[in-house]
Amino acid sequence: MVLDAPVINWVNVLAHHAELNRIPSAVGRYGQLMMSHKLGGG
Repeated sequence: MVLDAPVINWVNVLAHHAELNRIPSAVGRYGQLMMSHKLGGG
């Protein structure tokens, strides 16, 4: 895979792909919470 542009907003990108893959919104919100937590990576 070649990425030719930077991602401005990862939350939007992940939400879009979660919707495409029919991942429940609660799971997506939990993932966003974990990404923003100091122990979760950010």
